[in-house]
Amino acid sequence: MKLFGNDCGVNKPAHVPRCLLVASALSLAFGTHPEFLSSKGDIEKAKPNIKSAYIEELPLQYYPLLTRFTQLRQLSYYSPDSTLATDDKLRALASLNLTNLADITLLNGRHITDEGILALSKIKSLTSLQLEGTGITDKALGILATNTRIQGVNVANCDGVTPKGLQTLVTSESLEDVSFSANQMSTEDVLNLFASFKKTTWCEIMDPQGRLDAAALKKAASERGFHLLVRPTGALQDMEKYK
Repeated sequence: MKLFGNDCGVNKPAHVPRCLLVASALSLAFGTHPEFLSSKGDIEKAKPNIKSAYIEELPLQYYPLLTRFTQLRQLSYYSPDSTLATDDKLRALASLNLTNLADITLLNGRHITDEGILALSKIKSLTSLQLEGTGITDKALGILATNTRIQGVNVANCDGVTPKGLQTLVTSESLEDVSFSANQMSTEDVLNLFASFKKTTWCEIMDPQGRLDAAALKKAASERGFHLLVRPTGALQDMEKYK
């Protein structure tokens, strides 16, 4: 199931931004609506078998209490407030030994850096990361490519990510789903990136300036046997439009 692409597991009306469909997609994937855990009381009241939760407002001091949720598979820091997700919280999360945790959303986490991704790389069960709008650089993409078995990554709207870093990321033997922005890329750059794909079956490109030859790219994607979506906006732009 693609949480970052056009195929979210739910029908997507054209006027609804992808970021607002995440909760619906997760409820289908994990059989429950995500819990909102923002305090010690929320954690104590929640059922221990929850599989998905929003924890963007949970204070760092209460992170150890999350160990009661042994079946957690997805955690989200999705929030218009970009200061709520921090590297310190990710270090705390990585220390909890949540062995079923597979999917983490850090949309608009401007305070998330390469150090936070290094911490998350210690979570061996991790397969999907929503990193759009974070403060990561190419170093984080190298960490993901070499230190994890990541299957899906969204690094659109990350100012510190360059074509060189994307080239490293897509050589991962486990990567199946990738999303990125083409602000610094030409059509030829993207075609060269396609040539490095290993197992990728889905690619989504944000092209706000209309720099790319979408028809040529879709033709190349079809020939290589993967799905391609070229969009003028990403989730961050959709958030601004619909908030």
